[in-house]
Amino acid sequence: MKSLNVLLVTGDSTEAKKICETIESWGYNSPSVVKSTEKVLKIAYEFDVVLMDINFKTEFDNIIESELKFPLVYLKKDFENRKIDKNLFMEDYTILYVPFSFNEYKSSVEIAIYKQNILKEFRNDGKFSKEVLNAFMIHYL
Repeated sequence: MKSLNVLLVTGDSTEAKKICETIESWGYNSPSVVKSTEKVLKIAYEFDVVLMDINFKTEFDNIIESELKFPLVYLKKDFENRKIDKNLFMEDYTILYVPFSFNEYKSSVEIAIYKQNILKEFRNDGKFSKEVLNAFMIHYL
């Protein structure tokens, strides 16, 4: 995975510092950090992927899924329920449980970017269908 420009959206400064240090320790660029979602839609397109605290999800729920045109990974603190839910493959976003390992980070980011690339292809062809995308994701992932 190439070095990516990552935008981290979290209101928790301590958590942001830990995540940035973890990602830097793996040799990647430190994420840019914002503490609210107000700027995200304006600047997200300047980044390869957006990591966002799941607590901000409700603010994004009103965005029509087809309008989400950047790779999005929600960060979730859930120590007990670290299982892969196949329904997540049908969403436009990915979930990464905090704290995370290198492989979890790498996989989540790659899946988010892959999903966005598939969505972009569907949109460019003018044949975008959420049902087709869902079937594709379940079959190939």
